[in-house]
Amino acid sequence: MSDARERDLNSAVVLVVDDNPENLRVLREMLTKQGCTIRVARSGHEALRSVEASPPDMILLDIHMPGMDGYEVCRRVKADTRLRDIPVIFVSALGETFNKVAAYDCGGADYITKPFQFEEIRVRMRAHLRTRHMLAESQAGFRSSFEQAAVGMAHISLDGTFLRVNHRFCDMLGYSEEELLGRATADVTCKEFHQSDEADRQRLAQGEVEWVSGEKQYLRKRGQRLFCRATLSLVRVATTHEQYLAAIVEDISERKRVEDERRQLAAAIDQAAEAIVITDASGVARYANPAWEQLSGLSRSEALDVDMRTILGGQDGEAALRQLWETVASGKSWSGRLQFKRPDGMLCTQEVTASPVRDNAGHIVNFVAVARDITEQIALEHRLQQAQKLEAIGTLAGGIAHDFNNILSAIMGYTDIAMDDLPEDSEVRSSLSQVATAGRRARDLVAQILAFSRQSERETQPVRVQSVVKEALKLLRGSIPATIEIKEDIDSTCAPVLADPTGLHQILMNLCTNANHAMQEKGGLLAVRLAQVEISESEVERDPSLSPGEYVRLEVHDTGHGMDEVTKARIFEPYFTTKERGEGTGLGLSTIHGIVTDLQGAIHVYSHPGEGSTFTVLLPCMPGESLSAEAEVPLAKLRGTERVLLVDDEEPIGEFAKAALERLGYKVTVQTSSPNAVALFSESPDAFDVVVTDQMMPQMKGTELSRRLHEIRRDIPVILCSGFAETMRETAANQGEIQHHVMKPIIGADLARAIRKVVDTA
Repeated sequence: MSDARERDLNSAVVLVVDDNPENLRVLREMLTKQGCTIRVARSGHEALRSVEASPPDMILLDIHMPGMDGYEVCRRVKADTRLRDIPVIFVSALGETFNKVAAYDCGGADYITKPFQFEEIRVRMRAHLRTRHMLAESQAGFRSSFEQAAVGMAHISLDGTFLRVNHRFCDMLGYSEEELLGRATADVTCKEFHQSDEADRQRLAQGEVEWVSGEKQYLRKRGQRLFCRATLSLVRVATTHEQYLAAIVEDISERKRVEDERRQLAAAIDQAAEAIVITDASGVARYANPAWEQLSGLSRSEALDVDMRTILGGQDGEAALRQLWETVASGKSWSGRLQFKRPDGMLCTQEVTASPVRDNAGHIVNFVAVARDITEQIALEHRLQQAQKLEAIGTLAGGIAHDFNNILSAIMGYTDIAMDDLPEDSEVRSSLSQVATAGRRARDLVAQILAFSRQSERETQPVRVQSVVKEALKLLRGSIPATIEIKEDIDSTCAPVLADPTGLHQILMNLCTNANHAMQEKGGLLAVRLAQVEISESEVERDPSLSPGEYVRLEVHDTGHGMDEVTKARIFEPYFTTKERGEGTGLGLSTIHGIVTDLQGAIHVYSHPGEGSTFTVLLPCMPGESLSAEAEVPLAKLRGTERVLLVDDEEPIGEFAKAALERLGYKVTVQTSSPNAVALFSESPDAFDVVVTDQMMPQMKGTELSRRLHEIRRDIPVILCSGFAETMRETAANQGEIQHHVMKPIIGADLARAIRKVVDTA
């Protein structure tokens, strides 16, 4: 017996893993003398590579090593089914209990504390090697049939503990063999089967039955349920009097899944929101779900056993139905729209997808059609198209207004120059002053059109509502017929509100446009009132959307036909309109309701049929805020001798600006091309004191031109001109490259004022 044990040790291939060269040397010398074949590794990664390349009979493993500690090495070895039977003995100077516990937890077979006696290592190694050999011999007889079984097999103790499991059973549950051995079957069995399992084990142990079989559910490692059919029988080992249960477990999850899918599919089809109809190969309906009843207005009994082509025929769907039938009958799917009249007379448009259903031989046995009611969607598409038309008009108006700004710059600029050359009492000067007045009105109109066409996100700022209201009413006077009298009562002392000027303008324009529509037939009075009011606690109780405090109240009253309660209840709904088709989108009041709500305000309406309507908008004031205007600088103080590089692709604007500035003493060089301006500036960067550039130019925008010029000369002041307020806001954040902005149309005095500001503050 001693010789056999020695042979076990003498023939062993041992991997020694330790980052300490001295420890490796000592163990190598000791074990080599015993006839062991020794391999060494100085790190966890090196050890794993060695084990995977050629598995040893045993591993002596240190704990603390660089990169990967011994615990992790052991865990990875035990996780590999090819390597997990290799005994791992930890050899470490760490003698604390928790280190030993951790070693056993990760799969270690033994733990030896340094310093050690070699005799102890030799004896423990021999014991573990002998255990391994004996286990291999005892399992050799039945392992192949047990492991290679196509079904799950397990040996279970009478108290419900796994003694042996085959690979198939492990794969079914997602556990390794080590994770299942010694574990209670209840740990991997769904709770509702615990009681019946215990009862079955007792019946088998007591000999009441020879075997039991039935469906049960296991819990996979990741928590999923596994449906199985398990058959248990009692095994008695005559030589050892051992008793255990042999379990044969068949995975029936796929069968259960198919059954459940069929039930779920039937329930889903029956409860689907889309209408589903199944016909036979001749087109006769054999099934229709409840959604089909709602869509078609027919009961199932009225639809079944009826040719679907007779139900869906009529209206303008005959050609589509014929194409549908020809397509599916040829074995292809068809998608399209069908329109038919329901029994109640309502026209219904469906979006239908029809497909053939084939049997296992490939023959068409049924057709299935899925339909969805898109009647409301089509109506919504028409409304959206109308809204897109308005958007396109706004874009077109914005483009025209931008070009008109350039024309106005020349008209107003040269008018101012001509007036400066004429005496105060000149009749020509008086005529030109009318031209200048008309130009300013045109400028205001262009500003309103640009505001209307703006598509950028609204940005709030302190705004005096009275200024916006007055400007909007000027614009309205030209579009409202003479039969409607406009009366305004505007308090010019109202405090500012935090709002977007365009949004405020949109509110008033929409309300006044609706009032105009209500009085088109008979004319009447349009009254616009603006005042500052205080909202008390009692008023807040009536309208929780408000808070106590100071508000600006805007009222728009008309003497039109008024509204009933039903109409009033819906006026703020999107796309609701009382106008005839083509006269409105129904977006106006819903849009301004959204604007007012965003501004923390409220909008109310008072109206009765025949008594007109009054819309009241309340917007919170900004306490303590004031909007101080810049002091007007006298023309005499705008003179200068600076050298100006003026860049604008519109030659008339460049020539006018040059003439206006040179009359004030400036030296002006005009360029109509951005690249040419960069080239000129590159030749003589110090030849200019300030640059004035348009924003919208071909080849290179004004902001890009400014960046290029600052790359050449960092301190050159740049003034940007644009007709769009958005451009001003976008470039205001980068004051390092744009020092000032001038809104188009350009007026000579405004341009000179901007030059003086950037030059004098430089």
